Amino acid sequence: MLLLRNTQHSSQNSRDSSTSYKLASFLPPHFVRSVLSGHERTSTMKPITDKQFWEAEHRANRHQYNIEKPFENYRFGNGILRNFLTYDASLSLLEVGCVPGRNMVYFARNFGYQVSGLDYSDEIQKVGSILRAHNVREFELFQRDFLEFNPSSKYDIVFSQGFVEHFTEPDLVFKKHVDLLRSNGLLIISLPNLHYGQKLLYLLFGLRHLFDLHNLDVMSPHIWSNLALKEGLSVLYCNYATTFWFSLTPQYNAYIKQQIYRLCRAIEMGLRIFHLDQVPNRYFSPQILLVAKKQ
Repeated sequence: MLLLRNTQHSSQNSRDSSTSYKLASFLPPHFVRSVLSGHERTSTMKPITDKQFWEAEHRANRHQYNIEKPFENYRFGNGILRNFLTYDASLSLLEVGCVPGRNMVYFARNFGYQVSGLDYSDEIQKVGSILRAHNVREFELFQRDFLEFNPSSKYDIVFSQGFVEHFTEPDLVFKKHVDLLRSNGLLIISLPNLHYGQKLLYLLFGLRHLFDLHNLDVMSPHIWSNLALKEGLSVLYCNYATTFWFSLTPQYNAYIKQQIYRLCRAIEMGLRIFHLDQVPNRYFSPQILLVAKKQ
């Protein structure tokens, strides 16, 4: 499948762009080794969701590809991330599960990072045009299976959002994130919180099937802090993020989604008046966020 490298070389007075294309093979998940409690064992590492599911999901959610300001108001962690990230155009960032490309745009725009994206979905072929449309000129895209991805160089920052909770066992997936990091590199993992009040809201809107598409057992900050410590990382942040937010699936009725969005915005603005919009809690915080540094 496609590996796309888009580079733009610059001088003081001019910028010349060149785009090169190479082929990379797509390798499906297979039998892998998992490290649990310090002991190795052979297991069948299967994602909870398959490629067919993600192709349909991304197609249903294409409307978000062309938004004008992707993640400028990164609701689920912008304020937190800015405590640990600085603008540095020399740093490289890999997003695991990068479709539709919003996060790559966010990190390139706000921090100047040299962004790369990894995804096994065929929709990754559209990400390049999204990046260029938002003036991101230097990037790499890899269409590969994450567990079989072995790049020639490691990254200063590895980021994934809504990815790790789609696997039955978090250990191997987490370790693979760490293996892609350079020494002193930063690992950022974000996953949804589908427990407590959030769970009740999804049940209220008839979205019980979502629980079968996620590993609910890993939706706890202490699991990820323990994994980070086990791999020798320094935990900089591991907690829930944002006081409250709720969103429906891409396939849900558009009118209802719009009304829910307006209601959530009103609640968010009300909380902000009283400086209560950034209170991590297990009941209604929509996300769990880990920021950890590799030694």
